[in-house]
Amino acid sequence: MKTNDHALIEDILNEEFMQKDLAECGLQNSKLADQEAFAIQLGENIMRRIVIEILAELPPIEHPVFESLVGSGKALEMNALIAKYIPNSAEFIHRHAIDEYEATKTEIHKLEQGVA
Repeated sequence: MKTNDHALIEDILNEEFMQKDLAECGLQNSKLADQEAFAIQLGENIMRRIVIEILAELPPIEHPVFESLVGSGKALEMNALIAKYIPNSAEFIHRHAIDEYEATKTEIHKLEQGVA
């Protein structure tokens, strides 16, 4: 993981990815403001999912420590804590980020079909 808490998410939500994502979700012709709002919401969803998945792996005694580190700017300390309990944490985070992206995409398609 990079030292910036949001660097991995920024890597995942890079311009090329977002253009592909917008097209897959049928939003490529939407207003720029709508596209930006979608990207922000997707990033927030991914961050929430990652935090939840990390908390599921950490022992409960470490939860307050982790929660205090999230958003504190102490990325090295947070990474050390995560690595202590989650081997190959970068792969773990990437996998759950992709899972959340796929879940979001599925929900958008349900909404388009009037299923949700």
